[in-house]
Amino acid sequence: MTQAAHAALGASGASRWLNCPGSVKLSEGYVRAPSRFAAEGQAAHWLAEHCLLNDKAAQDFVGQDWASPEGGLLVWIDQDMADHILEYLSALGRLRETADDFEVEERVTLDGLWTASGDKPPAPMFGTLDCGAYYRNEKTLTIIDLKYGKGIAVGVEDNEQLWYYALGKLLRLIDQGEKVLSVNIGIFQPRVQGGDPWKWSKVPAIDILMWGVDVLKPGAEATVKPNAPLVTGKWCQFCAARAVCPELAKLAVTTAQMEFDHKPPRPDTLAGDVIANILDRAFVIKMWLSAVQAYASKAIESGTEVPGWYLKERRAQRKWTDDGEALGALLSAGFKKDDVTVNKLLTVAKVEKIIKKGGFDLNATFGQVITKTSPGTTLAVGPGHNPGSRFTPTDPGSDFDTGDDDETDNTEF
Repeated sequence: MTQAAHAALGASGASRWLNCPGSVKLSEGYVRAPSRFAAEGQAAHWLAEHCLLNDKAAQDFVGQDWASPEGGLLVWIDQDMADHILEYLSALGRLRETADDFEVEERVTLDGLWTASGDKPPAPMFGTLDCGAYYRNEKTLTIIDLKYGKGIAVGVEDNEQLWYYALGKLLRLIDQGEKVLSVNIGIFQPRVQGGDPWKWSKVPAIDILMWGVDVLKPGAEATVKPNAPLVTGKWCQFCAARAVCPELAKLAVTTAQMEFDHKPPRPDTLAGDVIANILDRAFVIKMWLSAVQAYASKAIESGTEVPGWYLKERRAQRKWTDDGEALGALLSAGFKKDDVTVNKLLTVAKVEKIIKKGGFDLNATFGQVITKTSPGTTLAVGPGHNPGSRFTPTDPGSDFDTGDDDETDNTEF
């Protein structure tokens, strides 16, 4: 996989720029810093594409390093990644064998939304579809998106990014004279704990086409209008301009100035709706502060002085340069192997992957020796709730107003 090109009005940012048109102009010149999580996702996509197009086995790459083209971060391809990609490729393999049109890592564009009127989109609009399969007789399109993140479960219903991909593929098929009646939209997210890693949604093709005309097209055009509005919401956490956004800053300041008779009350004296409002505000402040901290780090790194602050080296983690060589040196020094090595049973998750290959069902066969214990709970933003929409920075009196939003991702604190 070559280094990905990024469109200002691309699929991955659709949720953000559709909800906050002004973020496109504000983000010019800013890029999100490379992260280990993004690099892991890129590595998984590369492994899947490379194996599928070159008839390779994911297992063959275990133990190898993959270098991200963005930032040069190294990702070690481990057994877990190979197993996840094997499951993903098995599903894609079945589609490739049966579909009339099958593509992976396909670049789709939305120019067709403007073609009829002889216009062009306000900026290049494209994205990379992980997998698309078209069945001519059934007049059905199936698209699949690989999500390798494990922190937030991505919802498949009304997902702007996936509808963007589906729309691009639909426009291409229609341009080729094909007919499509329905679209099966799938997400494979194997590392999120609990539940099926596969999520599916079936949508009439006409709904996606009308969404393109009624929502996406005017939404894209709104981003280039003078004084395009800045609107805060959960999408802010993925914006490269968070640290310099005036609306997010105003909201954070208003949030921090909230008073309770000059001192914070005891949590056990608060009503549920008040607790919800405080949590919403905390979410906003944390989001803004994290952006400012990241921005400050980059500024100091580039030579800008931030009075009273500096970049401190993180604590170095010691590790053996070569395990085999280190073990040999220890044994030569007279230490016993049992004193410096550990031999123990693999985890339940790793054993399950091994015995599945032999046709065994872990719970049915070995359930009597397995105990399932939750480590606890974590506070999360619920589906359909947007912390940034409960109040506005220009209306300090709206502290306890409530609002709704149709975003479906669950964000954890």
